[in-house]
Amino acid sequence: MVLGETTASAPHMNVVPEVADNISPIVQDPQRQNGQPQQHHHKHQHQPKPPEQSHRQRRKPKEEGRIVAGLTAVGAKKGHEQQYGTSRMHSSTKYHQRKGLVVRVYQEAQREARSGRLEKAEELFRRCLTMDRKDGRSWLQLAQLASRRGRQEEARSYFAQGVSECPESVHLLQSWAMLEHKAGDLEKACELFEKGMAQDPGNPYIAHAWGQLERKRADHDKARTLYMDSLRLYGPWAQVYMALAELEVETGHVEMARQIFEEALRLCAQNTHKLLVAWAKLEEENFGDWEKATELLLRAMEEGGPDFTDATVALAHLEMKKGNKERAVDILQQSKHQGGAGGSLFNTWASVEAKAGNLETAIKLLSEACVLFPDDFSLLQTLGTLEVKLGHHEKARECFSQSAAIRPHVVTYNAWAIMEERLAHDMRGPMRQVQIMRARKLFMLGMAADPSHGPLYNAYGRMEEKIGNLTGAQEVFRMGVEAHCPDMPSVLNGWAMLSLKQRNYAQARSLLQRGLSENKLGKNVGFLYHSLGMLEMKLGKIEDAWRVFKEATDKYPRNSQLLVGAGLAAEKRGEVDSARGLFKGGVECDRLHHQAWQAWAVMEHRQGNVNTARDLFRLGLKANPDYGALWQAYGVLEFHEENWDVARSLFAEGIRRDPGHVMLFQAWAVLEVKLADYEKGKEMIKEGLRVDSRHGACWSIYGYIEEKCGNVDEARRVFEMGLKQAPDHAPLFRVYGDFERRQGNTDKARSLYQRAISLDPHHPQAYVVLGLMELYSGNAEGARMVREASQAVFGHDFEFTKQREAVSSFDNAELGELHSI
Repeated sequence: MVLGETTASAPHMNVVPEVADNISPIVQDPQRQNGQPQQHHHKHQHQPKPPEQSHRQRRKPKEEGRIVAGLTAVGAKKGHEQQYGTSRMHSSTKYHQRKGLVVRVYQEAQREARSGRLEKAEELFRRCLTMDRKDGRSWLQLAQLASRRGRQEEARSYFAQGVSECPESVHLLQSWAMLEHKAGDLEKACELFEKGMAQDPGNPYIAHAWGQLERKRADHDKARTLYMDSLRLYGPWAQVYMALAELEVETGHVEMARQIFEEALRLCAQNTHKLLVAWAKLEEENFGDWEKATELLLRAMEEGGPDFTDATVALAHLEMKKGNKERAVDILQQSKHQGGAGGSLFNTWASVEAKAGNLETAIKLLSEACVLFPDDFSLLQTLGTLEVKLGHHEKARECFSQSAAIRPHVVTYNAWAIMEERLAHDMRGPMRQVQIMRARKLFMLGMAADPSHGPLYNAYGRMEEKIGNLTGAQEVFRMGVEAHCPDMPSVLNGWAMLSLKQRNYAQARSLLQRGLSENKLGKNVGFLYHSLGMLEMKLGKIEDAWRVFKEATDKYPRNSQLLVGAGLAAEKRGEVDSARGLFKGGVECDRLHHQAWQAWAVMEHRQGNVNTARDLFRLGLKANPDYGALWQAYGVLEFHEENWDVARSLFAEGIRRDPGHVMLFQAWAVLEVKLADYEKGKEMIKEGLRVDSRHGACWSIYGYIEEKCGNVDEARRVFEMGLKQAPDHAPLFRVYGDFERRQGNTDKARSLYQRAISLDPHHPQAYVVLGLMELYSGNAEGARMVREASQAVFGHDFEFTKQREAVSSFDNAELGELHSI
């Protein structure tokens, strides 16, 4: 499509007619095409210029004569300065002496703020205002510092006073509007944006921020108008071009976005390095062109210089996606040696080392960075997260506390709350309640810092669910939806997962479909497709699942998670070659995706390709050495191949690397029971329950072990304890029912089987064992009712007497089934 053409699916692009010959066709005027010039009714004839650019940005345009008429060489309008609302020029010597003192104190305040001494900085900014009430910069800094420290009402007060003293300060109005936007008061934010735009029509900072708000409200036309008007009035402006490109991606015009980046690079005189990074993201995420993305990032690194670390960080992340950990580290080290060190660079480097299992190295890097950048709260937050992984909870608290003191950020509070919530798992009685209240308080502080942060609602909701407060969990997710989070799809996904665990499959499906249908911002919602596809798989609707994954992989062809989901559906359809190709595609797109390696290896094992499966497990563990599920699945393979010692060693190494993965203990216990070492099996299952006392499968195995040891009363006691800890785990009720049936307690068994079915109507084994029990006990009517109930759920092809695996389990109580409980 040629730029400037309009189609039914592409947006109209406008430009001022008198300069249409001198600007790229992205900005076109529909009225001009009809032979009618566009009319302008601006109150102000002056053309205020934007703030000063950095030394790196002061370059002449690459193509003279193609920028809007009336622009200077850096693309800014001519006219009086319109920055911070400073007072007008004054002729007295005394005034200028005082003004010079204000500047010196202001600069000292900035140094204090950069060093993390925020209270001292606030004191100095207030001193500036005692000397000059119309120093808009100091009002702005005080408001921003108050906001950073969580004092939102105080920030509003500073903004209001600043605007009263400096009514022409566009920056104060724009920053105040952004505060209200973040707090969720969109109407107030729009009111302030309108005031600022009336003073400085087309101001790119206001256009950019206001456009983001309108995109959040799904008013794409309004956002596009704001961006286009700004480009007409101010000329090429990189941040506005980037926002316009993002808008086109959100509305499905990804090719138009690519063309916008091409034009922006041709016309913009500054910030081209930032444009290149944004374009690289487009190529990687929307076109799957990693080679093009790498080329653009290398150009950005060259143009931005060593102190521009965004490109370096993005390139390192891309190399990690390719599985090139060493290359990622080389890129980061080289940038540091060239003098391009920044907080984000150290954060990324530490993340790379942590994913490779080098936690001590990662902590050493972050500790060094915290000294170099003492006012970067994110470094302390990441350091705290790594200390949690090492079990250093007091050190983690100290890091989180220091981070929040620098800036009360929602990410810090969220990570801190998650740590406190996990510590509550090992507590009992009043201490556990105190710990949960501590976590709740931190979640609430996070909501106060940013009420629209989706991940916080997900973590908070999951905590309430884990402690059995399902009503509270529902309320948290409802609050997240009402907060209109920018990442609303993730909140709906979290709510759907809660519904799924409550066996409310209809609500789960409705929430996921709502997330897909309401994705008006065009965000990447591959995870919603994945959740929906896996839900259909769980319910046995393989063709529905296949359709979901097919649509998703067409939309996101390089999404490893979706390719793996499609592979699982293809395997269920009996299309092994297709599944193999999809699994291969999944690991090629993301070699760090542990589930891709696991799913592929498990399928090859099912097909009898044992050595191939082993090779895949080894490759997966090389890329993901700390992922417990891979060790567990590999150990289960060796279990089935009767390589007992090898299986044991794999389970042991998995526990060493991922001690919180309870299914490693479960699998090891099953192995020991298979070899009739019941004491060792009991030891392992108790260890597993210490990790997660609510793990229903562990209670099932524990009860089974006691039964095998002849401890019938103890087995019953264990099952009853398990039901209290995992009251919603349907397989536990079924296994307990099997136990009672073997003891001759048919009525008790029937009650337990029926409870399992009521908890999970899609649990086929429960129908099978109940139906067979009724059939073998001569209760033909009862067997008929079970058959009808099961066929109503699974279809008329479902016949419990033909479910061979379950029949075998019923007759022989085989232990192998316990692996998947």
